[in-house]
Amino acid sequence: MKVLKLTLVTLLILAVLAVVVGLFLPSKVHIERSTVIDAPPATVFALVNGFALFNRWSPWFEMDPEARYNYEGPAFGPGAKMSWVSNELGTGSQEITTSTPFERVEVHGDFGEDGSAETYFDITKTDSGSQITWGSNTDFGWDLLGRYQGLMFDTLMGNAYSSGLNKLKEVAETFPNADWSAMDITVDDREAVAILFVHGQADANPASIGQALGKAYGTIAGMMQKRDLEQAGAPMAFARSWGEEGFVFDAGIPYTGDITEAQLEKSPVQRGATPPGRVIQGVHVGPYAGISESYRKVMAFMGAHGFSPAGDPWESYVSDPTVTSQEELITIISYPVHDPVFE
Repeated sequence: MKVLKLTLVTLLILAVLAVVVGLFLPSKVHIERSTVIDAPPATVFALVNGFALFNRWSPWFEMDPEARYNYEGPAFGPGAKMSWVSNELGTGSQEITTSTPFERVEVHGDFGEDGSAETYFDITKTDSGSQITWGSNTDFGWDLLGRYQGLMFDTLMGNAYSSGLNKLKEVAETFPNADWSAMDITVDDREAVAILFVHGQADANPASIGQALGKAYGTIAGMMQKRDLEQAGAPMAFARSWGEEGFVFDAGIPYTGDITEAQLEKSPVQRGATPPGRVIQGVHVGPYAGISESYRKVMAFMGAHGFSPAGDPWESYVSDPTVTSQEELITIISYPVHDPVFE
């Protein structure tokens, strides 16, 4: 009996001691981990400003690949929300609350019975790319058990953050290392536009391409004049292939009016249309010789936002090179894409 009484007293003392110690433990826990990524801040920002590619770099995804995910709100920026149900990870959600382009993203995490946390990503430009810091602030309040758990947070969550940042680095560095932050890039749904086009080929150099396109446009313009058709937009060129065999293209001009296949018989001019649907458009300003870098920027934007190509790109030549200086030439790059597939 004395042993039982002594045991109960000891347990009571330990319980009181645990409560007293818990009252003096920190109620708030702050965690930060950082890494440097060989990619521009714009690309890194896009990856953490939405959840389309989150599970490619999440440190928790592999813990339960069978977890069920649901996505709400916009694809990117404030209001973008991801929730999950998992046998291993429980239930919870993350929602982007604040987004400062190319610099900072703030996220509210709701973990049900396990509480909540405010996390953030800070991105700064460095000589070798970008530094990103993933941090969180958790307030346990008067949850004494949570305060004890907080003693292990820096190790457990810190290791998870480090793992996630390493995976984020791998993903970001798969895209073209091109800074698209200052480029005018839009994503819109486009209707099909009727065009007349000529299929052609040229050597893979600007002079040869320019001559071949000029000849093709002249042929199309002659047909439009013959059939009393009106030009309805800037001349364009679809890149069908580019390699050792040269540049293979379709040169087109949008038009309005009526023309039949019979009227095009025995002519190199054909009827066609631009692809309808979702299109990423980037505006290239300057000499055409520098357009390859603009393509890299569009591709980096596309990849970091989770879009994928849905067809061949095309260029629209807005400026007339005979009256516009090389530095002011405007060329619009259009890329048909599939929407992000949330993984």
